[in-house]
Amino acid sequence: MTSLSGTAVALALLGLAAAPVRAQQAPDVVWASGEIEPAAAWVERLGHALEVRGATVTHAVDAWAYAPPGAERSSVQALAEVQARLRRAHDERAELRHGQAIAALLEAEQLALGALSVPGAAAFYAEVEIELAITAAETGQVGIAEAALARACTVDPGRAVGAAEAPPDFVARAEAVRRALATGPRGTFEVRASDAPAAAAFLDDRSLGPTPVAIEASVGRHVLRLEASGFRPWARVIDVQEGPRAPVVVVLSPDPAVEAARALRAASLDGPSAAVASWLGVLEAAGRAPRALWLVEAGDQRALAFACTAAGCRAPVRLLGGEIGDEVELSEGAAPSASERTIAEARRWLGERPPPVTPWWEEPWLWIMAGALVAAGTAAVIGATWPEPPTRLEFHFDGNPIFGR
Repeated sequence: MTSLSGTAVALALLGLAAAPVRAQQAPDVVWASGEIEPAAAWVERLGHALEVRGATVTHAVDAWAYAPPGAERSSVQALAEVQARLRRAHDERAELRHGQAIAALLEAEQLALGALSVPGAAAFYAEVEIELAITAAETGQVGIAEAALARACTVDPGRAVGAAEAPPDFVARAEAVRRALATGPRGTFEVRASDAPAAAAFLDDRSLGPTPVAIEASVGRHVLRLEASGFRPWARVIDVQEGPRAPVVVVLSPDPAVEAARALRAASLDGPSAAVASWLGVLEAAGRAPRALWLVEAGDQRALAFACTAAGCRAPVRLLGGEIGDEVELSEGAAPSASERTIAEARRWLGERPPPVTPWWEEPWLWIMAGALVAAGTAAVIGATWPEPPTRLEFHFDGNPIFGR
């Protein structure tokens, strides 16, 4: 029977392989279209305004397309299928249906070989080979068992067969093969990547550093994997022979989504267009599209911000002044594309020279108020300092006033 430890190791590896593809937020990409210099400050302000609203913002030309959310989900799903086949083989062996068990393991082997570009897949492949060796040994197919056991021990030399997994004679044989391969003859060769000289190289999921790199490994089957930014990961099973061998030269395929991101940047230099939406559609089909591409066109103290998706570019947001306020909103869902007339009107507004700003000290109302205040103050001072008139005494005689001195 398959031991609990072997199953637990496979499940743990599956969890590690799935970890890098947890859901991430697609970024808002903010670029300047047309002349970059006058729009650079607006690009920074717009990016900050979007971040304040909770968006993830990037200004990189194509780096945001290297590791998209869920980019390797299909390969990780293949590893989950490998694990399912291993469980099915275990159940078939428990019912003594060894033929069905071997069939399930051969399916698992093909799935594992197709997912070798996923980190951790080499250990899954070794696990399948060990299960295949145990099942073949139980049915007397010694040749198949020996070959599968040798493949497992070279790809994952640290994987020992436990006493609960197989009969004692098989456990002893597996340990003998593992030690013989570890101390046996070695082969040497060099790995080069023709289009990506600094590609990261891995042998059986063990990092070897950047290419070109010299490798020494035990004779037998191994899993070689190369990774480079902007290229599709490459992985193959190789058979190492004793002594030196010819260099392994790998031609990495450019990542189509990264190429599409670069083409999108070139198309966006002329502003929003059908080509921009088309390239965004290509990225969306590949699972690499940003949440929105913001194109900024700048003028004299004014700017336009176009939010573009695969559905098209929306009517531009008109920005005036040094700060960006509530006029910018996150692009959510589909919206009608801006018409050519709307874009033309916005660009006319952008090209208009804003009215001159009068300095505060030149404002006429300021001087009118200042004059009124001065006049009022002068009148108050004069009134306070004006001399009092002399007092006159009046005398009355028989009801007639007589003015005195």
